[in-house]
Amino acid sequence: MTGRRIRIIEHKPEKSFSERLEDRAGTLLKSARNRDTSDQVIRIVERDLALAMSHIRSVRRVHKQLRRDLTRAECYIETEIIQREPRIPVYVDRRIAERDMLRARLLAIGQERRRLALMEAEKLQALHDRLLMLINRRTSLGDQ
Repeated sequence: MTGRRIRIIEHKPEKSFSERLEDRAGTLLKSARNRDTSDQVIRIVERDLALAMSHIRSVRRVHKQLRRDLTRAECYIETEIIQREPRIPVYVDRRIAERDMLRARLLAIGQERRRLALMEAEKLQALHDRLLMLINRRTSLGDQ
């Protein structure tokens, strides 16, 4: 008896526009390193491309650290909440105010996380717009 073969198809997520844009800029910069261009305008545009890519990496690194710090604070607060949970049945929970205060701090951290994510997205959007403009300028100058 011949068995059926099962074919597993993995779904590879498509790259976003910004990822493809950054890949394109990286490709342009790699090709620029491999050749020597005497055209001053092309070198200026390529330097601006490198600076924009560096700025994007810097923004991502800063926001990654901010997210890590917020996660650390959330873990600390969650630990404090757990430690204040009643361990044996009691009639009056004396620590309810402390737990409510800690939960309010968690909500504030969540709001801060959303604000930082929005701020990062806005910064990256402006940098991606500049990157797109520079790629178009470099492409229009020719000599790829």
